[in-house]
Amino acid sequence: MSAVDEFKVQDFSFNLNDPYGRLGLAAVGTLLIFWSLDLLPTKKKSAGKQNEENSTYGVKIAGNDNFEVSSFKAVPGENFNTAEIKVKGLVEAEIPSGKSVWLFHVYHGRESLYFPQSQVVFSNDRKSWSGSVLVGKTHSQNSQIMVAVVGDSGKVLCDYYWLVKDEANQYVALRKLSLDIIQCDSRDIRVV
Repeated sequence: MSAVDEFKVQDFSFNLNDPYGRLGLAAVGTLLIFWSLDLLPTKKKSAGKQNEENSTYGVKIAGNDNFEVSSFKAVPGENFNTAEIKVKGLVEAEIPSGKSVWLFHVYHGRESLYFPQSQVVFSNDRKSWSGSVLVGKTHSQNSQIMVAVVGDSGKVLCDYYWLVKDEANQYVALRKLSLDIIQCDSRDIRVV
């Protein structure tokens, strides 16, 4: 666009040399970026889709109790004390190909921080699953364990999270999840 100073759309002139023209173009560009990344506020489009998929997959954490942590200990390869929480759950329907089920540690502070853990391990009949979550002492209060169905984009995001951890030797939380990471169930973590 830098080679064009002006363009017309049905008797409407848009001058790129004019500061207001540039501001208008920047505003339109910003809206297009937000729209393409699905960051514009909508009327619960995601919530409706999420509830629809939750009822389809029926992925649940077993039991109704929250998880309790009573001690944190050193784990080889980590530079802080952690607690490992074993998680089990049930699946009411078959997970479609191209999707997987992951566990996340979610910390609710000034903003929500997501720490992908790993894919769950299914039983032979694929009606139950198990996995574990490592929780650091720093982010143990105000946090949850979440199980989610993850699509292709979400898998790339989770893999990238682990690549950053391996390269930087530290956990860098995700601040936003892709739209194909569908939360199915969660339980609070309580430190006792």
